[in-house]
Amino acid sequence: MAWSNDPGGACIFWLNGMAGTGKSTIARTVARDFDEIGRLGASFFFSRGRGDLGHATRFFTSVAAQLANTLPAVKPHISAAIAGSSNICEQGLGEQWKRLILQPLSKLNDTLLQSQILVLVFDALDECENENDIKLIIRLFTQAKVLNTIRLRIFVTSRPETPIRLGFRDMSRALHQDFVLHNISSSIVGRDITIFFQNRLGMIRKERGLPQEWPGGQKIKLLVQSADGLFIYAATACRFIQDSIDPEHRLSLILQDNRDKRPPEKSPTWELDSLYITVLEHLVIGCCDEYEREMLSNQFRQIVGSIVILLDSLSATALANLLVEKGGSLGEKEKVVMNMLVPLGTVLDVPIWDDPHSRNSPIRLLHPSFRDFLRSGQRCSNDLFYVDGEKAHFNLVKRCLWLMSYHLRRDICHLNVPATSVKDVDSSTMKRFLPVEVQYACRYWVEHLEHLQPSQREKAGLCSNGEVHKFLQKHLLHWLEALSLIGKMPEGVLMIRSLQSMLTVSGLVNRILVLDADLANTKPGKHIDLFALIHDAKRFILNYRSIIGEAPLQLYCSALGFSPKKSKVRREFWNQAFSWVTSMLITEQNWSPSLQALEGHSREVEAVIFSPDGQLLASASWDNTVVLWDPVTGASRGTLKGHSDGVTAVAFSPDGYLLASASLDNTVLLWDPVTGTSCRTLKGHSGGVTAVAFSPDGRLLASTSDDRTVMLWDPAAGTLRDTLKGHSDGINAVAFSPDGRLLASASRDKTVILWDLVTGTSHGTLEGHPDWVGAAAFSPDGELIAPASDDRRAMLWDSTTETSRGTHESHSIHADVVTFSGDGLLLAPGSRDGTVMFWDPATGALRGALKGHSDLVTAVTYSPDGHLLASASNDGTVMLWDTVTGAP
Repeated sequence: MAWSNDPGGACIFWLNGMAGTGKSTIARTVARDFDEIGRLGASFFFSRGRGDLGHATRFFTSVAAQLANTLPAVKPHISAAIAGSSNICEQGLGEQWKRLILQPLSKLNDTLLQSQILVLVFDALDECENENDIKLIIRLFTQAKVLNTIRLRIFVTSRPETPIRLGFRDMSRALHQDFVLHNISSSIVGRDITIFFQNRLGMIRKERGLPQEWPGGQKIKLLVQSADGLFIYAATACRFIQDSIDPEHRLSLILQDNRDKRPPEKSPTWELDSLYITVLEHLVIGCCDEYEREMLSNQFRQIVGSIVILLDSLSATALANLLVEKGGSLGEKEKVVMNMLVPLGTVLDVPIWDDPHSRNSPIRLLHPSFRDFLRSGQRCSNDLFYVDGEKAHFNLVKRCLWLMSYHLRRDICHLNVPATSVKDVDSSTMKRFLPVEVQYACRYWVEHLEHLQPSQREKAGLCSNGEVHKFLQKHLLHWLEALSLIGKMPEGVLMIRSLQSMLTVSGLVNRILVLDADLANTKPGKHIDLFALIHDAKRFILNYRSIIGEAPLQLYCSALGFSPKKSKVRREFWNQAFSWVTSMLITEQNWSPSLQALEGHSREVEAVIFSPDGQLLASASWDNTVVLWDPVTGASRGTLKGHSDGVTAVAFSPDGYLLASASLDNTVLLWDPVTGTSCRTLKGHSGGVTAVAFSPDGRLLASTSDDRTVMLWDPAAGTLRDTLKGHSDGINAVAFSPDGRLLASASRDKTVILWDLVTGTSHGTLEGHPDWVGAAAFSPDGELIAPASDDRRAMLWDSTTETSRGTHESHSIHADVVTFSGDGLLLAPGSRDGTVMFWDPATGALRGALKGHSDLVTAVTYSPDGHLLASASNDGTVMLWDTVTGAP
């Protein structure tokens, strides 16, 4: 309470401790106490393997919903944010935090609220499955300090995992207060655990009518010593003792096993691990003979082993249908599952089977330490119980594929009418035709596949004519229909992309560059048929996801009907189209190379760039904004507003932690691209800033301007390091050589100057263009420089000798765009007629052109992996182009 009441105190309290030290119990107590006095704004308890509780997708939306109920004054502002951005649930965490929480709270104008304290309680942040999301959440929390309309306090618990420790380490000490549970004096912890044992065992004594002196001070002392500071040990031991007709015998088992097995030197979790072994050996194996032990061990690994790696919790019925091999009635399958689980109430939350209200409740681990124990070969010393995670994931991939193949079919919910909206399908119909276990299989089979090593993925069926291939050949559209029905079409896009990545990254197929869809050509390669189908499925879902997401049966009419005639999906599934869909519909022969057009700017788009990890795409526009995009789904990840005039250029730092934007307002803004907040403003130019670029090591930022100068900045400190003067007219572009030794600046004075960054002097001047030069790029090996000029020529220069290596001419070349492909084999200048052209820099031959924009192409950039090309245009759009294909 003292922390939250301190007006000048830290806005974040981080309670960390090892597994089993009582963090969640404390979090629940804190949440309850603040709720009782009306100061709890929201709470969220992460739990891995429990669907939305295991990741951050619904984190901030859940917090916003609770805030709206807790604080009526903020509800209209949250409602307005949702109304203004209907797809807010699909946007990035940073945008959700800003629009749903930070901005609504900042709009409160009740002066009485300024002194009010609102506490947010978030437990087990380490249980969030995405490490990048964890880092982002911690960075977003720091923004709570900017609120002056209300005093927001955030209470966070977690294990001291590396990403979390580093996140708080990089945060100002004034922003957070830490407390480490496992550093508390052992005597204090021992006293608390003693009280816990006395209380719980006392209750057992009364319930069972045991002697008044039971269990006795000495035995409690031994139990406290065995707990070794872990409350989870105490809780598990008490449950084990209580769930028995003979509590005295159970207590003796615990104490005897600890005395008999304790090694001279033990790990911090040895006592807990020993207790888990005792529990499992007694409850699962008992006095069975060798044959029965092996059989029960297999069942344990199949059922409990699956529970510990499931990505969402399931009921016993759902588990039975998912895990137990075909054959036998559902009742017999459920009996197999429940026979294994019912005795394990000490470590699992198992519903009462005879209670109709609880029998369909999901089965959950009582504590994540049990999962950690089972999945560690070092900690789980009895091989009968060790769960090999990869084998468990492998088994679940197989079971998910079988279950989907068995259940999925066209129009599974008997909607009949293609225009039927997902919103019109009631939950009872959904549950009847798409039971929970089938929904689980549809959502998570790809993620289970991702957990396998490449060689195991192939064994699991990710190969031509393998089970994955056969499933997609028969049920691809049925699977997409199911995803639409359960509202998970955005996940479908990501899963298709993931399947493609798994094939590409593991080297199962060859990759080629496509310059035009009609020129697509596939080289022989392993599993190329599967890759081609997945590639085509990606094109199919990207083109029709919106309409499929609204009306799933559109898969079998408009989506198939308007797909290109040579589309593999169309050819494979044409027999699934509704009979009235005619094959005479006028369609293209092949997919357009354009994957999707990103629309969000209100004016011309001047620049576009990928982040170093390829996870973000940033575009800059004359509308004074920078928009961040998800290049896979095409969803907006946020809009950066801060400039007072058009934004002309953007650049990511090599580590991706900073984004620089240049503007005609004479400034450069540095942004945190993850949180979307402005870090600092660089002022120094006396004219509009036209270009920005980071040095390869990230220690320098170069900016060019209409004021005829190049300025070199220290991006970390925000200070000016040097000003380079030499041009006689405004400068349009700047580029660092790959080794960081040279800097090239292109100017309206018709020259490119090469600068020596060690001396800060001109290294040489490239002259020869009869008109102004608007762009310049180094080849990946640094040997070539390619300026682009308004004379409609792209010239190549040797960066060492500063001599011309050739000229590429075209009536449509635009002076402001030129880039090399990552392998240096292609040169891509922009154009006036809306096309992106590709030249071979070695021969000067035109290799192809991408057509799609309706106006001048202003920027072109490749993704880091070379799979995507992004182009910006005066037509106000950014287009993403496919550079990899599996199509014949």
